[in-house]
Amino acid sequence: MESNVTLIEISDFECGHCRENQELMKFLFNKYKNDVKFGYINYSSYASISALTSLAAAKQNKFWEMHDVLFNAGNLMSINEVYKLADSLNLDLRKFKSDIGSPRLLNDLELSFESIRKLGVDATPSIIINGQLVYDSYSKEEIERVIIEELNK
Repeated sequence: MESNVTLIEISDFECGHCRENQELMKFLFNKYKNDVKFGYINYSSYASISALTSLAAAKQNKFWEMHDVLFNAGNLMSINEVYKLADSLNLDLRKFKSDIGSPRLLNDLELSFESIRKLGVDATPSIIINGQLVYDSYSKEEIERVIIEELNK
């Protein structure tokens, strides 16, 4: 999409507050999907199975589908449950299993963590719009104010 506005959600699939914030994120996506590019960055103190699962699904262009499934699941999962989720999304299971166990995927996740820390983000969920950290990531009004401000530039 050719938009000058990008909203990045920095979140953790295993964070209760992040899970609670998904209704707000769905609202924002549905309202602004034609005007704003949306992105997601996994951020946690460790490389969780959920984060690796989402990145492995992304390798098959199913990140957002897996994103929704993981947030709806809500609890830590076993690897067998993860494989069932991948199968339910019609992912190539052989490729998925190879990707989820890949050292490169783990390295990419760790590099992402470091990049986020360097930006000064230390909590989830956090929202960045066009490089600007939104200080109240739970406030629909504040996030929309920044979106509209950026759209009007």
